[in-house]
Amino acid sequence: MTIPAALLTRSAQIAAKVETTEGTAESLTAAEAALTVFDPKFVKNVTRHKRKPARKYMSQIPALVGIRLGRITFKMELTGSGAVATEPSFDTLLRACGFQKSVVKSIAIGAITGGPFIPGETITASGGKSGRVAGQVTTGASVLPYVLVDTDFANLDAITGGTSGATATASGSPTAAQGFEYTPLTTAPPSVTIAMYTSGVRQRLVGARGSVKFTAKVGEPMMLEFEFLGVYDATTDVALLAPTYSTVVPAQFLSAALQLHGYEDVVFTKFDVDMNCSLQPRRNANAAAGAHSVFIGDREPSASLDPEFTLVATHDWHGKVISGATGRLATKIGSVAGNTFWIGLPLVQYAKADDDDEGGVARVGLDLDLLSANVNTGDDEIQIVML
Repeated sequence: MTIPAALLTRSAQIAAKVETTEGTAESLTAAEAALTVFDPKFVKNVTRHKRKPARKYMSQIPALVGIRLGRITFKMELTGSGAVATEPSFDTLLRACGFQKSVVKSIAIGAITGGPFIPGETITASGGKSGRVAGQVTTGASVLPYVLVDTDFANLDAITGGTSGATATASGSPTAAQGFEYTPLTTAPPSVTIAMYTSGVRQRLVGARGSVKFTAKVGEPMMLEFEFLGVYDATTDVALLAPTYSTVVPAQFLSAALQLHGYEDVVFTKFDVDMNCSLQPRRNANAAAGAHSVFIGDREPSASLDPEFTLVATHDWHGKVISGATGRLATKIGSVAGNTFWIGLPLVQYAKADDDDEGGVARVGLDLDLLSANVNTGDDEIQIVML
């Protein structure tokens, strides 16, 4: 008897590729596996129709296999590509979780008056010129990153923030490819073929879409926790791929510059944003697996953090829950070009503020609902920017 070699859980990879035709498997190569992942797991979700006819014996008879789905979960560090003109490695995954990508431009500016320019706000200049601020641009900054919306800006334009009222005068021409912005997408985010490789065994899903949670703790890198649901394709013997992994080191969650409802001196240790996407199979009796693909049926994004409790005069945590007040949140991770991120939540509402304790220090267990900044347009409740 020959005992086969043990399959090692650490010898694992995740590979994903956007599908040309939704629900049709794409060939996965080393390029699609260049993802530095943690704790990858694969779980089959196969329905079985049990058959219990009335007869003489209680013994079971064979069940029928119905809809075949699968779930892949894993974590990645929030790490940039190291080059502002190159997308981060999680680009495909984030887009399959209901995000759209826009290229960031920038323009040199003079002194900012009435700043800062805030994440996601519309900026305008005369002549119908408009854009969307990428990240937060504080007083003293010499460059304004933005996503072009209409006619582009030009030298000497007086640029005004539509929400903040901040103003600055352009002092040069726009520079292209200065980063990437990710914002929610309701209509038709791409589906992916995604697979987990473990020591020479591949488990693959097609027509998959996902949800993502961003988690950060003081002194640690921010993590992206992905969950993908798709149509279970097959488990086959396929050798591990040989990708070239990025050598960029993630930034720690320090000097976060967090601002919340106008309060800039928040003392906190952790911060989470969960997109809470509802992943639903497109059931289809014409499909051999009983489903064609998975779609995002809804999302209810939320956030949480653990600020120290304060006097009401400093910040009225409980009062804001009762009043239903809304405000913005912004925080920064990193400071190196190609590996700097801004997370902006243009409009958040306090959903819960529970009394908490850490080592004798009073804290608040704060839950936030992410709201649309503009009810007439939407897809704007969160902005993630790599600069």
